[in-house]
Amino acid sequence: MKLVIASMSAAVLFAAAGAQAADGNILSETPVSSWEGVYGGVYGGFSAQNGRSTALGTSGSSNYSGGRIGAFAGYNLELAPSTIAGLEGDFGYDYAKVKSTGAKFGPMWSVRARLGYSVDSFLIYGAAGYTGTRAEVTNIGITNRGTLNGWTVGAGADVKITENVFARAEYRFNHVTGNINVLGIPTSNRVQQHVFNVGLGFKF
Repeated sequence: MKLVIASMSAAVLFAAAGAQAADGNILSETPVSSWEGVYGGVYGGFSAQNGRSTALGTSGSSNYSGGRIGAFAGYNLELAPSTIAGLEGDFGYDYAKVKSTGAKFGPMWSVRARLGYSVDSFLIYGAAGYTGTRAEVTNIGITNRGTLNGWTVGAGADVKITENVFARAEYRFNHVTGNINVLGIPTSNRVQQHVFNVGLGFKF
């Protein structure tokens, strides 16, 4: 009887050891969460800006705001554990408008380099690069359009909801300049924007 019990005990121990080894193999084969790779998504937000225009030696400024929507895509590269670098581009539409002057924005785009630090499901990053926008001014029924170019800098955070889906919140400061001929008069323009975006992305 004692021999039977000893044999059964040994069998149980060997089975438990085998199960632990199997669990260890499963755990060791579980992929570590990574931000590296191609991703894309959509965003919506709000912008508040100050615009200044100069024509024939006379300058004027105005403050205005509006909503914005768009899409983004990019690539993350893991330089070292928790250190993420990447390149991202976006294209969207800004609904900011100055009713008193007939000035408003439209399509907007940017290309930015990003550098971030990841902790588990969080990626905190800073970003900077080029940005541009189409702007237009309407006077006495005549619309004049031009492109404003400049730079953008900001910071934000991406948070994983699942292994492939993430949410985003970020702040940007944009500075763009350019000329628009208004009723045949060359007009220089400078716009500074404070932008707040939230978004939803997918990592491929």
